[in-house]
Amino acid sequence: MANSRPPKTTKASVSATTHDALLDAAEEILLERSGGLTLEAIAARAKISKGGLLYHFRSKDALIVAMVTRLTDGVASEFRSHLGEGTPEPGRSIHAFMRTTWCDSGTAAYRRLNRLSTALLAVTSDNVRLIKPVQRFYAEVFVAIRADGGDLGRAFLMLAAADGLWLGQLLELYTLSTMEEKAVANAAEKLLSFSAR
Repeated sequence: MANSRPPKTTKASVSATTHDALLDAAEEILLERSGGLTLEAIAARAKISKGGLLYHFRSKDALIVAMVTRLTDGVASEFRSHLGEGTPEPGRSIHAFMRTTWCDSGTAAYRRLNRLSTALLAVTSDNVRLIKPVQRFYAEVFVAIRADGGDLGRAFLMLAAADGLWLGQLLELYTLSTMEEKAVANAAEKLLSFSAR
């Protein structure tokens, strides 16, 4: 006879679920309002008491760092996945970075990521400590680029160009058409094809 009881939930799994629910609630609020992020609003959205929220995050800054960490961990995981593709060769790290950061701006996932990034940029602008997870990711990228033996000048130029394009679109300084995005991607690929020299 099969056991008909539901699987046991542990305190750790409940805590992780609540932790994620709080981060999800904070992201939803940021996406809706691009500001006005208060602990009270987050707790209400997550249907938890403010004390419960403070049990998981000792302060609003701690919650923001956790949001930035979660966002950055996703990007870092994708970078590592691209880095592991194929055989090690000079220039592969900047190729992995470009594949990670260059995506179709017409997708819903890209638009959501950009809206969330814009909101996080706004709430972290007065406290650089809050972007430590992003700084750690870039340190990892720089170590990989330096270690793989490609043309460092070209690699760092492409990294700066990719960041500049992203920031320009993020801040709505300009919008590229699909054709223009493809032209930039093709130009980048041509530049990167020389990165092993």
